[in-house]
Amino acid sequence: MIGTLLARNLRRHLILTLALFGGYTLLFASMVRRRGSAVALSVGLTLVFFWLDVTAQLWAPLRKIQWLSPFSHFEPIQTPLSGMLILWTAFAVALAFVSFERQDL
Repeated sequence: MIGTLLARNLRRHLILTLALFGGYTLLFASMVRRRGSAVALSVGLTLVFFWLDVTAQLWAPLRKIQWLSPFSHFEPIQTPLSGMLILWTAFAVALAFVSFERQDL
């Protein structure tokens, strides 16, 4: 029972986190002309988010801005989904669609 609940929560949080990564990757892909630039921006931003989360756990002054990292909102043990993670995902996907509609194909 507990294992099933944990697996379900882990799946929900992982899907939401990956949707956020996909959202800003789509945003970068719609903003730049070259595929490599979009990949570099996406991987770079993901690494900055990860660095921020890990460093904030080790260095107290960065804890004030740790909430900016989606990794800090990844809490699969907790039952409710993080509202901030949902907000970041919706914002990234919305910006990507607006940017994609304005792109000259």
